[in-house]
Amino acid sequence: MELDEAVVVRMVGRALGDPSIGIADWSARTLAGGMTQALGTSEGVMRVTGVGVSASRRTPWSIIIKTLRRVAEHDDPGDWDYWKREALAYRTGLLNDLPDGFAAPRCFGVEEVDDERVVIGLEDVRDAGPNPWPLDRYGLAARHLGRFNGANQTGGRPDWSWLSNGRIRQWLSQADRGFQEFDVLARSPIGSAWLTDESVARTKRAWRDRRPLLDALGRLPRCLCHHDAFRRNLIATRTEDGHDLTVAIDWAGVGMGVVGEDLATLVSISLQFLEVDAGDAAQLDRIAFEGYLAGLRDVGAVIDERTVRFGFAAAAHLLMGVGGTGGWLAWLVEEEDRPRVAEGIIGRPIDEILAQWRGLQPYLLDLGDEAHGLTSELGRIAS
Repeated sequence: MELDEAVVVRMVGRALGDPSIGIADWSARTLAGGMTQALGTSEGVMRVTGVGVSASRRTPWSIIIKTLRRVAEHDDPGDWDYWKREALAYRTGLLNDLPDGFAAPRCFGVEEVDDERVVIGLEDVRDAGPNPWPLDRYGLAARHLGRFNGANQTGGRPDWSWLSNGRIRQWLSQADRGFQEFDVLARSPIGSAWLTDESVARTKRAWRDRRPLLDALGRLPRCLCHHDAFRRNLIATRTEDGHDLTVAIDWAGVGMGVVGEDLATLVSISLQFLEVDAGDAAQLDRIAFEGYLAGLRDVGAVIDERTVRFGFAAAAHLLMGVGGTGGWLAWLVEEEDRPRVAEGIIGRPIDEILAQWRGLQPYLLDLGDEAHGLTSELGRIAS
C-alpha cells in the first residue's frame, strides 16, 4: 500500500496540533488488517512514524493510517460488511464522547482519495499489557461494553442508513450453503478434526431450531453495538490519571443490535481466535457476564438479568455455534489453501485451531439449549 505524503503531513499536523508542521525521517510498517482486509475492503493498516519539524522544535510522532477500498459485493450500506462504514462512523462524530472507560482512537482525519478509496488517520494506541489478558481483564472490558450498550439504547441514536442492522440474520444467511452440504463437509478431514459425531447431530439440530431464537432476539431492547469487540479489536490501556480504559478499534460493523450481543462477540470470538483456551470458556463466561451486568447498572440501564442472559446466550450460539460453524466449515473445505489462509488470519497452526474449536463447540451448543430454555422466561418478563 502506497501512502500519499501530503495526506500523512495533514494527519500528523492534526495529531500534533500544528497544521504548519513538516515531517522528516518518516517510515511505515504494515500491521494486520483484521476482517476488513480479509474481505478485501481494506488496502491495509499501517503504523507510520517520524519526526515533526517546526521552526522551534522536533517532535517524534506515530499514527495509524487505514485505507478503505470499495468492493462491489460490500457496497450495500445495510449489510454488516459495508466497506465505507468505519470512515462514516469517524466522520460523523458517532464515536466521540463514549461512556467512561470505553473509547475509540482519536481520529486525525478522514479523506476521500477518490470514489474507490478512503483514508483514515488514527491515534496509535498501544496495549499496556499484560498479554495474554487475564480473565479479569475480559471482565473489565465486558463492563465497559455494558456501559457502551446501556448508554446507547434506541431512542437517542441517529437513524443513519449506513449503520449495520440485523448482523446475526445476515451471518446465518451466509452459512446456508454450508448446512446444505453439512453431512459431507462434516466428514471431511477438516470437519472430522473439528466436530465429534455428537456435535454434528447437535449442530444440525441447532440450525433447524434457529428461528425461535431469532424471533425472540428481535423482541429484546435494542442498542448501538460495535459488533466485532473481541480481544484483538480491544486495547487495554490507561488514562493520564491512571484509570483503566478499553479502546476499541475496527468499527467497520458498528450499528444496531440487542442487549448482550456485544458481550457474545467478546466471549465467543475471543475463544474462536484462541485468545482464551476452550477449557476456560465457562469461567470466561461467568466473569464477563458479571462485568457486563455491572456496566449496564453503571449507566442506569434497567434490564432484567434473564433478558440480558438470553441476549448473550442466543447471540453467541447463533453467531459462532451455528453461523460460524456452517460458514467457516464450508469456507475451509472449499479450497486446499484455505486452512493456510485461516492460519494467517488467526495466527495459529490449523491443527491447534481445530482442536480449540472441537473443545469449544459443545459450549456454544449448550448456550443454545440455555437460550431455548429462557424463551418462556422472556414472555413472563414482558408481561
